[in-house]
Amino acid sequence: MAATKAEVVDGAQEDPSGGREGDPGAVGCRCQHQQHCAQPRLLPAEVRKYVQAGQHVGLVRGSRRVDEVGWERAARSAIAQVAAEPRVGDASLAIAAHHEHLAERVGSVRLSVLHQGLRDEQQLKVSWASFHRYARQHWPERLRPSPRVTVRLDDPPPGDEAQIDYFYVGHWVDPETEHRHRLSAFLMTLSHSRHQFLYPVLSEDATSWLEAHVAAFTFFGGAPRRLMPDYVPRHIIGLLCPTGLCGREPKPEFESGAQRLEPAT
Repeated sequence: MAATKAEVVDGAQEDPSGGREGDPGAVGCRCQHQQHCAQPRLLPAEVRKYVQAGQHVGLVRGSRRVDEVGWERAARSAIAQVAAEPRVGDASLAIAAHHEHLAERVGSVRLSVLHQGLRDEQQLKVSWASFHRYARQHWPERLRPSPRVTVRLDDPPPGDEAQIDYFYVGHWVDPETEHRHRLSAFLMTLSHSRHQFLYPVLSEDATSWLEAHVAAFTFFGGAPRRLMPDYVPRHIIGLLCPTGLCGREPKPEFESGAQRLEPAT
């Protein structure tokens, strides 16, 4: 492919096909016989690929002029760089070399582990997206998520337990100050009757947490024997409900995925 002199154009700013700036349409050639040109139209992604290759070898807007030999050398370097990039399908071919290895393990070993293992041990240089797409194409039935089993528990007796949740609601604008606040909500649900108390808060700090509990106990006219906060990673129950203040101590129950607060002994 012979290289010819042309103006270095940033594809994101100027559409060589004559369209308006930023037009996502395809790009055609800029030759004088454009109306009858049979050259294929290039997508913006293809244009960016060539522009970036040209910039890599020094063909940038505002750079000093080069002679014919220098231009030819730079253009050939840019074209060679684009040609060296992986083509569509190269990733699938690279993964196919390990097809039998994957066929024995997909479904029983996490895909991320298989991908990382081949990258580390076999120097497989394909992206996670390509690897995941290959696995879904060949073993779709193994990658379907297993149905989640829900075990219904008997309702605890009245006053025995309350479930607690903290969640983001949206934004609220103070009508007096017109200041926009992040709005959250504290929700306590009595496990036996499913009676609920909702308490909006402007902060999810320890002060708001304790104030919401006091408001809930006042609303219900008492406190349940056991509190079960909704489990969220990084929540430190010991700080939210200190033993010295609440008279309770955390007792983890990993089977239920939550932490119950039992009366301290």
